[in-house]
Amino acid sequence: QTATGTPVRLIGYNTLQSTIPGGTYQPLLVRALDSTGRPLQNVPVVFSSDNSGATIQGASVQTNGFGYAQAIVSAPSSASSFKVTASAANGAVTSEFVLSVGAGGGTGGTVASLTAVDGNGQFALEFFLVKDAFVVKVVDVQGNPVSGQTVTFTITQGSGTMQSNVQNGISIPNTICSGLTCTSITDANGLASAGMLAGQVLPGSSYAQTTVTATNGTATVLFIVTTVKDTNPNVTRIAPLDGVELVGQAGAIIKGAIQIRVVATSGFQSGQPIPNVGLQAKTLINDPLLGPTAACVGGIVLSDATGLATCDLQLGGKLGRDNLVVSVGSAQSLGGAGINIRVLPGAPSRITLRQGNNQNGNPGALLPLAFLAEINDAFGNPLPGQTAQFEVVDAGSIVLQNVVSIADSNGRVSALGRLGNSPGAHLVRVRVGSVTASFTFTVNVNVTQLSAVSGDGQTATVSTPFPQALSVRLLDDRNSPVSNAAVTWAVVSGSATLSSSTTNTDSNGVATVNVTAGPVAGAATVRASFANLAASFNLTVRLLGPVFTASNIVNAASNASGVVPCGLLNIFGTNLVPGVQGTVLANFILGGPLPTLLRGVEVVFDTTSAPIYAVSNVNGQEQITVQAPCSLAPGTTSVTIRNGGLTSISGVPVLRVQPGIFETSDSNGRRYAVLLRADGSYVTPTNAARRGDVLRMFATGLGITNPATDTNRAGVAGQNVAASTIVGVNDAGVRVVSAAYAPGMIGVYVVDFEVPADTQTGTFRSLAIALDGGNGNLVYGQGSSIAAIQ
Repeated sequence: QTATGTPVRLIGYNTLQSTIPGGTYQPLLVRALDSTGRPLQNVPVVFSSDNSGATIQGASVQTNGFGYAQAIVSAPSSASSFKVTASAANGAVTSEFVLSVGAGGGTGGTVASLTAVDGNGQFALEFFLVKDAFVVKVVDVQGNPVSGQTVTFTITQGSGTMQSNVQNGISIPNTICSGLTCTSITDANGLASAGMLAGQVLPGSSYAQTTVTATNGTATVLFIVTTVKDTNPNVTRIAPLDGVELVGQAGAIIKGAIQIRVVATSGFQSGQPIPNVGLQAKTLINDPLLGPTAACVGGIVLSDATGLATCDLQLGGKLGRDNLVVSVGSAQSLGGAGINIRVLPGAPSRITLRQGNNQNGNPGALLPLAFLAEINDAFGNPLPGQTAQFEVVDAGSIVLQNVVSIADSNGRVSALGRLGNSPGAHLVRVRVGSVTASFTFTVNVNVTQLSAVSGDGQTATVSTPFPQALSVRLLDDRNSPVSNAAVTWAVVSGSATLSSSTTNTDSNGVATVNVTAGPVAGAATVRASFANLAASFNLTVRLLGPVFTASNIVNAASNASGVVPCGLLNIFGTNLVPGVQGTVLANFILGGPLPTLLRGVEVVFDTTSAPIYAVSNVNGQEQITVQAPCSLAPGTTSVTIRNGGLTSISGVPVLRVQPGIFETSDSNGRRYAVLLRADGSYVTPTNAARRGDVLRMFATGLGITNPATDTNRAGVAGQNVAASTIVGVNDAGVRVVSAAYAPGMIGVYVVDFEVPADTQTGTFRSLAIALDGGNGNLVYGQGSSIAAIQ
């Protein structure tokens, strides 16, 4: 009878345990008793740990109507040993649990786990040997049994004596016992065993419990024996009800299939639940070759603090019906009607190919053997009535006929196959839900021709796709296209990448691949092959073309956009002069021609190559300086730059004149015209022009001359500018002595003018030039200045 009050004893169960790092221990169970041994309810119990890494669920609880309280402990993440203390009555009574954390799995033959196999949760008569030995198994990390291991069995709570035999005089080999301890050596199966002589049940009690701890020094398992006097506890079956058959698929787990409650039947404990009593079940035949099998998950299931034990029943793979043999405490069978089980086929898990795999034949032939497949569950049981789908993986490779998609009594489905025209190996897939299996078959086609269709001879800039895909066609010995054949593609030389290494021919026998130019310019060869046939494609990879626009082509002196025949031009842009750093000048000898190819760069106006003065790349600014061909006519022209790459633009304006004055600058960055005095000195801020001096201006873009000059030809005396020329100083027109093509120079003009006697003196006086552009319109050059006039 349960009472309330202050406990004088706090009995612990599962007091010595081990688990892996982060694992969960068996419930820590205590029972509060008063001075007469009666269980006490509503007693506050506190569980505490000396290891901060361990966690406790239900650390503060009260005993139930049977005097029990429990907590669940999770181990810390590192190997250690620690204590959990349960206390009641403000710490007046305690119970201690010693918990250890193993180092986890090892390698090779290193012990990885120690598990209880048999003997837990038994009933034993007072002063009698237990019926079943306590059996443990030691395995390594691969699950292999470890022999020669020493396992120690010790009574760590309750009364009794360890023995090397069990009931009926059955002796346990390799086991030596003395008092509370046995040592046993594991056999070839990794098993070690020990027995026990039960102790005394206190007067007035109906049972007592003894804990036996087994350890190999690394891991620990517990066995609990319930000692009774002459009357076994009362066992009530809760589930299944009488007449209820347990039914499930092969390999399934029937949750809560069997439930029992164990209650004491005598003494002051009468009616109280008994924890840690073992429930186990197995089929009557218990042979997977002869009939269905079943067992509780975990083997032996122990009753909890309320005396309730629940067996989740694991079904085997053999189909059929059988009876369950259920025992409680390894000795007592359940009362009531027997328990029957029925194992049904499981869900589709695999498809077995029974016939028709690896056939071959000519196009249009009917394969001699049907594709025959068997649908099975995970245990190989055939599944009649299942619906399968036959799938042709490569379209056109085969036509299926006489398809039987619903499995017969043997779980089999089938289909015939007539071969298509796609050569080589192909697949027919059988599918049931997500489960598949594939038949392989081969179409024997005599391919005789592989020819290039399109894509040969193309050009692309580096790292860009070629504009047209490469295509080949396969034909057989009847000159018919071969479809769905895998053509292999490879880059055999040069720099290029393919979209795929294999592509299949279409219904016209054509296979196609896309090609991207690689990072290195030059020739590239791509080869398509099938069996012993091949076709090659010759491609060209060129450097990235120059990047420029019409507005980037300017007068070399004024930077005004446009082109003037015979004038000097600067062309700006990017990727104009690859590989050039700094400025590279043409090797020009007075009177000699300029090169039309400099450092791999060529500039062409329409069809005429322009003479090149210099190419440069200074701080990332790229520039080409050229003379515009004298043959250009006003209107527009095209400009092409080749430098390994190639870019052409059209619509570049060609002007009759566009004067530009060549300038220089002083140390302060002030710009002024390049002017030559009669004595051969240049006008500078410190070498001023004088009133009445005739100065020589250097310019470009003044157009054609009379008599005419020509492209890349140095000027000679007397080649006067054809257009009327005007020069202004200090915003007033001055006398132009002459305007002509510069003797000994290319693309440069000289204009001689007189500084008026009455002009304003000073530094940086204004200078301007204008030419008749036709139709009475003046074309002005950029504003400039004379460094100094005195």
